[in-house]
Amino acid sequence: MPVAIDDVQEVRRTYDRLVKAVSVAEGRRLAAMERLRGEFGVKSVPSAKRLLAKLRRRAKLKAEAYFKAKERYKKLLAVHGAAIEGVLDAD
Repeated sequence: MPVAIDDVQEVRRTYDRLVKAVSVAEGRRLAAMERLRGEFGVKSVPSAKRLLAKLRRRAKLKAEAYFKAKERYKKLLAVHGAAIEGVLDAD
């Protein structure tokens, strides 16, 4: 069964589009990796994921500490209201 020249040309155009898409994707990947290295000092996606998990844990602990301190402040304010406000206003 002979292959029509139009079919060959269509395959060639499809191939060229795919090669271009791969090239663009590779460029974007390299740019993203360079940004990860520059901004966060990590050299790979797994390293970035580990760093992200570590930062999320740290943020969660800090948020918990903040809300505990805020609740403690509210309790102290409820008990010693005016005295605390006077000290804070002096600053």
